[in-house]
Amino acid sequence: MNLDLGSQTQKYMGWYEHELHRWVRRYQSGIKTLIDVGSEAGVYTMFALLRTGADKVLAFEPNPVVRDSMRQNFALNNLKIADQRLVWSESFVGNENASPIVSLNQVAGAAAGPILVKLDIEGGEIDALHGASALLARKDVR
Repeated sequence: MNLDLGSQTQKYMGWYEHELHRWVRRYQSGIKTLIDVGSEAGVYTMFALLRTGADKVLAFEPNPVVRDSMRQNFALNNLKIADQRLVWSESFVGNENASPIVSLNQVAGAAAGPILVKLDIEGGEIDALHGASALLARKDVR
């Protein structure tokens, strides 16, 4: 990864969101789809592409500065944005379907399960969950 050690030491040391690692490892087994909402620098997106058998990885990151960081991290890890398993979106995820906003119900409707959802959108989680009722009703969502 391309890191600024002045502000990203936790990532360098392997402590970035360390409390989630155990849960991601537990629930990633056998997934067919990862939905990474707020993909930021692509840590979970790259994990799914490199370390799971996921057939589809849906990554959402509307921030152009952060998307550039993700592109750099993909290049550093020999991944291509054009990977056929990756659907990369600049849309916001919320409770409606009106460009540039999409709902999780809309994007996950045809997704194969089991599905692992990672949601980290800086306070927008409630809106995103309001637009995810059909997704959350599925028995194959983790």
